Amino acid sequence: MLRYGIPEYRLPRTALDAEIRVIEQLGGRFEMGVAWGRDFSLAELRREHDAVFLGIGAQLSSSLRCEGEDLARSGIELLR
Repeated sequence: MLRYGIPEYRLPRTALDAEIRVIEQLGGRFEMGVAWGRDFSLAELRREHDAVFLGIGAQLSSSLRCEGEDLARSGIELLR
């Protein structure tokens, strides 16, 4: 979401890429497309790691719940 949700003039892609590289160099690991309960459990994470950060994304929009919502696009859909 940082890459697509924040305009480049506010967060340059080169700066974001550099920050990601630093986290990786410090031993951080990024795993996208996995689901809690399907691909891993909290017990597994506790057993295998000393520290864990779960960045649970907001990749799905909630509906507007109003008349005419079928005519609108979500902000996330627009960003994609």
